[in-house]
Amino acid sequence: MSALLAERRAERDLWEELEVLPEAAGSRPACRAIALKRTAEYLGLSGRFEPAAAGAASEIARAWERRNALIEAVGGSLAPDQRDLREREIQERYEADKRAALAGVDAVLRPEERHRRFRARLEEWIDLVR
Repeated sequence: MSALLAERRAERDLWEELEVLPEAAGSRPACRAIALKRTAEYLGLSGRFEPAAAGAASEIARAWERRNALIEAVGGSLAPDQRDLREREIQERYEADKRAALAGVDAVLRPEERHRRFRARLEEWIDLVR
């Protein structure tokens, strides 16, 4: 029982730290570096996790920028129903790009419980660090 409590406490501590990190770390690059290091330590994957996660975060950030540029380009040039359809298509493309980028992070995770629990929150994690 105490091992389970310690495990859940470690998980809770990681997520709480990641949530306040943007305020505490200052710059976005500093925040990302600390988040990558802290998460790698938590997962026991120092040296393996950081490159995969940094690559995924960068790719997702680029995909988000592409998404925003495409949505902005749609603007008011289409009828509302056509604009909504095009924006949904753009969002779906972004989501597909995000899943593809996250596959690289997923590949370094192991089947153990800590990694399974992290994997279940991987999209939330990437949103905090991208």
